[in-house]
Amino acid sequence: MSKAIVIIDFDNYFRGSFMTITQEQYINLFTNVIDDILQKHDNNISEILVRLYGGWYQDHNLTNMASDVQTKVQQIDRVSSSLYQF
Repeated sequence: MSKAIVIIDFDNYFRGSFMTITQEQYINLFTNVIDDILQKHDNNISEILVRLYGGWYQDHNLTNMASDVQTKVQQIDRVSSSLYQF
């Protein structure tokens, strides 16, 4: 079994106002990414690491946006909090 590493540019994936992003959109993002990787690799993936990048820090502190994204991502059933990074 292999490990997959996925890097997602948050600002480009979610175009428009951050405040309009719904929990369903987060779920769709991760479900689509996971399903695509598993399908392309014949379900031979044991672990998928996802890194979201964007403007997460200001003066070494998480921004309000990063805190909100972190909270929403942790609520997704298929995503373990240990598998994503900011």
